[in-house]
Amino acid sequence: MSFPCRLLIRVAGLFWASLFLWADPAITTPGTSPAPDVAAAQARLRVAPGLKVELWASEPLIQNPTSLSFDEHGRAYVVESHRRRTSVFDIRNFKDWVPDDLALRSVADRAAFLQGMLATNRAFLDAATKSTRGGFRDFTGDGVVDRRDLEVESERIRLVVDDDQDGRADRALTFADGFNTSVSGVAAGVLAHGSNVWFTCIPDLWRFSIRDPEFLRGGRPSSWLTNSSGLVPGVESKKLLTGFGVHVAFGGHDLHGLIKGPDGRLYFTIADRGSDVLSSLGRDPLTPFEDVRDTGAVFRCEPDGAQFEVFARGLRNPQELAFDEFGNLWTGDNNGDGGDKARWTLVLEGADYGWTIGWQWLPKMGAWNSERLWHTQESNTAAYIVPPVAHIGHGPAGIAYYPGTGLGDGFAGSFFYCDFPGGVRTFRVEPVGAFFRVVASPEAVSSTSWMEDNSATNFVGKLLWNLTPVDLAFPPGGGVVVADGFPTWEKDGKGRLWRVSNPALQNDPLIRDTQRLLAEGMSQRKDADLGQLLGQPDMRVRLGAQWELAARGEAAWPTLSAVAEKSREPRARRHAIWGLSQILRGPTASENRLVKRLHELLPLLDDHDSYVQGAAARMFGTARFSDAQSKLRQLIELGASPVAAQAVLAYQDLFDTRSGGTRFQSSWWAPIHASLPAGLKAKLPDPEPGRALSWPIVQMERRVIRDSATDPVLFQAIVELISNRGGALVDWESHTNSLVRLTCLLAERRRADPNISVFLSDSDPQLVLEAARAVHDVPIYPAMPALASLLPNFEQRQPTIDDRQWPTNLNFSRDEWLTFVLRRAVNAALIGGDPSKASAVAQTALRTDLAETVRIEALEALGSWAYPPQIDRVVGLHRAVRTRDSMPAREAFASAWPQLEQVSSTNVLLAAIRAGNALQPPNWAGQLADLNRHPDPVIRAEVKRLRAESVNLSVNELFDRTHAGQSPVERQSALRALGQSTDPQAQKILTQLIKQLVRGQLPRELQVDLLDAARASATRAPDLHADLTAWTNSLAADDPLARYRITLASGDAANGRKLFAERADWGCQRCHKLGGEGGDVGPQLTGIGRAKGAEYVLRAIVNPNYEIAAGFENLLVTRKDGTLVVGVVKAETADAIVLETPEEGRVTIPASQIESRDRGLSAMPEGLVDLMTLRELRDLMAALMGDP
Repeated sequence: MSFPCRLLIRVAGLFWASLFLWADPAITTPGTSPAPDVAAAQARLRVAPGLKVELWASEPLIQNPTSLSFDEHGRAYVVESHRRRTSVFDIRNFKDWVPDDLALRSVADRAAFLQGMLATNRAFLDAATKSTRGGFRDFTGDGVVDRRDLEVESERIRLVVDDDQDGRADRALTFADGFNTSVSGVAAGVLAHGSNVWFTCIPDLWRFSIRDPEFLRGGRPSSWLTNSSGLVPGVESKKLLTGFGVHVAFGGHDLHGLIKGPDGRLYFTIADRGSDVLSSLGRDPLTPFEDVRDTGAVFRCEPDGAQFEVFARGLRNPQELAFDEFGNLWTGDNNGDGGDKARWTLVLEGADYGWTIGWQWLPKMGAWNSERLWHTQESNTAAYIVPPVAHIGHGPAGIAYYPGTGLGDGFAGSFFYCDFPGGVRTFRVEPVGAFFRVVASPEAVSSTSWMEDNSATNFVGKLLWNLTPVDLAFPPGGGVVVADGFPTWEKDGKGRLWRVSNPALQNDPLIRDTQRLLAEGMSQRKDADLGQLLGQPDMRVRLGAQWELAARGEAAWPTLSAVAEKSREPRARRHAIWGLSQILRGPTASENRLVKRLHELLPLLDDHDSYVQGAAARMFGTARFSDAQSKLRQLIELGASPVAAQAVLAYQDLFDTRSGGTRFQSSWWAPIHASLPAGLKAKLPDPEPGRALSWPIVQMERRVIRDSATDPVLFQAIVELISNRGGALVDWESHTNSLVRLTCLLAERRRADPNISVFLSDSDPQLVLEAARAVHDVPIYPAMPALASLLPNFEQRQPTIDDRQWPTNLNFSRDEWLTFVLRRAVNAALIGGDPSKASAVAQTALRTDLAETVRIEALEALGSWAYPPQIDRVVGLHRAVRTRDSMPAREAFASAWPQLEQVSSTNVLLAAIRAGNALQPPNWAGQLADLNRHPDPVIRAEVKRLRAESVNLSVNELFDRTHAGQSPVERQSALRALGQSTDPQAQKILTQLIKQLVRGQLPRELQVDLLDAARASATRAPDLHADLTAWTNSLAADDPLARYRITLASGDAANGRKLFAERADWGCQRCHKLGGEGGDVGPQLTGIGRAKGAEYVLRAIVNPNYEIAAGFENLLVTRKDGTLVVGVVKAETADAIVLETPEEGRVTIPASQIESRDRGLSAMPEGLVDLMTLRELRDLMAALMGDP
C-alpha cells in the first residue's frame, strides 16, 4: 500500500471518532438509530451516480471486520479480528527479528521463536508492551507477560441477520470463536455455501458443517440464541489443513481468499508469511515451485481438504480471489511500500509471479525494483514471471466478480475491487489472445491513470468512496455489501457494513427470482430443472445447479451432456462441461459406458465457441482420455491462443503420473494387456498402436515459434507441461530458435535441473539472464560453479553478444544486463567458496565499465569471504553458507589493492577499505594510515573510524579511551567494544558511565553509543536494566524530545543519506528531496538543518503535527455532497479555495460547495520515530543538518 494513501487516511482519521471497544456479548441487537459517528461516516460516503448507499450493520453487531460471506438465505458471516497488532506481531516494529524470522522454516519454528522472545528477551517485552502501534499486554492479568498472554484474545465469526427484512441487520450472534493459540494469526477468510462454512485463521483452514435442519431451511434455531461462546449447537468443526504462516512478517499478511471454483474445488491464498503445509501432510516439496515457505501462494484442494496443492506462487499479499464467468481466476496483489505498485493479476495454474519475502528487506527492495519484476508485460525484464495485467489502486483487499444480478446490466462483466483505504473500484477486462487488458473507461478516453487515481472527486471507475473497505460480497437480495473497518489502521471495536443498491431495481423480478432460487436450494430439484438453471442470468444459481448435478454423478451425465451439446446458451454449455469434468474427477462405476459417452462429446473440440472448446479440452484431460490426444495436438498447434493453452493443460492432465496415467481408452484389450507380466506383455501386440500417449513436442515447438512470445498464458502452459516431462530436452536446448530454448530453460528452472547451466553461454542475452536467475535465485547449487565462472568478463568470451547490435526486443539495456547477471555470479562465487574464484571476484571489482553496484558487491563478497552473510544480499533470503579460510580472498584483494586505492568512486573506495579491513592483508595498517591524507573527507572519516576499532585493548584501556580518545569516532568505537565484551568489569564500567549520563556529565556525542552498548550488554548482565531505567526516569516528563536529544551530535551523515533513500518503511524519499533526489509532496529538505536548526528538525520527526512547514499545512474540506478533499492550500479567495492534492494535483473548490473545513494532520505520519533506532535517528539528523 502506497505511502500517500496512508497519509490520506491518517488525515481523515483525525475527524473520525476516538478509539473505543464495545462490550462483547454473544448475542447483540442494535439500537433504534446508528451512533453519531456512524451517521457522520455515512454522510462522507460518495456513491456512483444512480446508486444509493445505506447502513446494513454496524457496532455493536460487528467489530473489526476483516471479511464476510453471505449464505443462500442472505445471512452474513462476518470475520472479526481481536488479535490484530496486540496478539499478532508486526515485524516492522521489531526489526532486529528479521534475520531470525527469515530463517524460520515451519509454524513450529515460529512458535519456538516467540516463546524464546517472551521468555528471555527483556528488550522485546519492553518494546512490545510500550508500542504505540497496538501493544502486547498482560492479558491474563497474572502480573507476568509471557506466552500465555498470546492465548487470550480470540478471532471469531459473527452471524449477522436481518430478521425483519427491512434492509438493515437487527441481530448478530457468535457463530464460532476460540482461535487463540500462541501462533494464531489474524482471521481473514470465510466462505459460506450450503451446509458448510470454511474459515481461515493462521495456521489453519477450518470447515464447519451445519447439521441443524431448521437453520438450513432459513430458520433461526432457538438454541443458537442462548449460546454464549464457542461453537453454536448443531455445528461440527474440523481442521482440514494446518501449517500456514511460517514467518512473523508484516501485519495483515494472512491466510484468506476463500472461494469455490467452477471445478467445485476450494481455492484460497496465503501472503508471504509462507506455508509448510506439505510437511504437515507428510510430503516434501517435489520441486522448487511447491516450496512456498518464503512467498505468497494460491492453494487448491477438495472441499474436505483432500488433494491439497500449490496452484500458483510468487505473490506478496493476495487478499482475495475472484473467478469470472469464463472460469479465469483473478487476484489483486499488494505493493511492498517500496516504490512498486499494486497489481491486478491473472492467476494461472503453475505460475510464478516473482515475489519472495526477501525482497522486502533489501535496500530499495533489491531486484524486485531494479529489475522491474513487478512491471507489466511492456517493461518487465523476467521471462519466468507471469506479469500483472495492470496496476490498479494501491491497497487491494476484497474483490468479487459481478454475479449477473443485483445492480443492473451496466455492471455485467465487472470486477469489484476494495482499495484500502479509499473505496471500491469497478472495471472490466477484455482478452488479448489468452491474456487480458483492462478495458479503458469511456470517461477516461484512452488514459489508464484512472486505475490508480485515489481521489474522491474523480469518480471514473469507482463505485463507493471515502471509506476503508476490507471486503465485499453480493447478498442474494440484490446490491453489494461492503465491509468497512480499521479506519485508523488499529482495531477500534467498530465496523460497518454498507449496502450499495440500485433504486431502479427495487422490485426487479430477476433479483427476486434469484433470491428465491438460492433460498430454495438445489438438492430437491429434478435433473431437467437443474439443467435449465445452467443458463440462468445469475452465476451463483448456475454454479449451484452445476455442483448439484455433478454431485449426483453418472446419473446426471445425460442432462449435462445434452446441455453441453445442444444448448443455445453459451454459459449453460460451459457450466455443463465443468459439471462433467467434476464427475470425471471423481470415482465412476461404469467406465466402459463413459468411454462411449466421451467419444460422443469429441465434437466439442471442434465447436465454434472457443470457450466451449477450451472447457472441453480440459474435460478430456481430466478424464485422461487418450482418444482425444490427436485433436488436442491439433488445437495446440492451430487453435486460438486461449484454446491452445487449455489443450496444453489437458495434455498435462493426460500425463499426470500421480493419477495413474491414462484412465479411459476405447480398446477392450488395453486393460487386459496392462495387467499382464512384463515378459508376456512384450510378446503381445500393443493394444492401441495409434492411441498410446505421445508428447506433442512438434506442435508445441511450432506454437512457441509462432506466437508464444506475446502470450504469457500460452507460454506459461507450455513451460509447465515441458517441466513435467522429466529429463533433459536436448533438442530444445540447442534449438536454433531462442524462444524454444527459453521454454526449455524455464522448464528446467521449475524442476531445478542442473543442466540449466548450458544456457549461461547462450548467444541470447535473455537466456543468459534467465539462467543466472534460475541458478542463483531458486537456487540450483550444483550449477553455482558454472555461474561463478562467468566472472570477471564472460561477455567478452561470447562475441555473439555485442553491444553494438543489442537486441531491440529486450526490456533491459546492456549495462543493466551485465549488472543483473554479474551480481549473481559474484554471489555464486561467495556461496561456493571455491578458492580459485576469489581472484575473479577481485578482478570484477576493478572493472570500471561496470555499475558501482556490481563492483561494491564484489568487494563486499571478498570482505565476507570467511564468514558469508546468512541473509543473501541478492535475494534477501536466509541461506546457510559455510565458513571457510579467508586466505584466497586476502591474496586476491592484496593483488588488486594498488588499483583499488586509485579509484575515483567514493562508494567503491569505501567498500574496498571495508573489505581490506575485514581481510587484513599484509601491511594493511600502513596502507590504511596512508589514506588519512586522502582528499575526500568521507574517506578520511571512514579511515579514522576503522583505525579506532582495529586496536585490541583491555577493558580498562577501552574505558580510558571513552574519555581520552583522540576523536569522537575512537570514543564511540571503544563504547561499542565494551558493549560486546563478556568481561564482568565491562558491565561495571557501563554502569559508571550511565551514572555520568544521568548526571549530565557524559559528552553528547557518546550518549547514543553508551545506550546501545548498555542494551547489548544487558542481555548478559540484567542489572544494567535498572541503570537504563534510571536514565529514562531522569528525563523531563513534560518534554517529548527529551529521550531523542542525544541524537543531535556525531552522527554518520553518509549513512543517514543512505537510510533516507533506502528505508522503504520510512518513506522519506517518496515525499521529500534531499540532495536533489526525492519527491515533491513534502518540503525540500536540502539545507533544512542550517535554515531551521536541529531542534526544529528533530521535533518535525518526533511530532510532525507540532509545527507544519509553511505552505504544507493540510486542509480537510468537506463538500456539501459529503465528499472529502485533503490537500495543501495553494490559493484562496472569497469565491473558492485551491488545494494541491497528492492524487490529482490542484483542485479548485467553489466556496458555495463547502460544508466545513478543518486543519488536517501533517502529511508525515506520526509514529515514524518508533521505526528508528537512536543510532539511525542520529545518522538521519546528521544528514539533514549537513551542507546543502
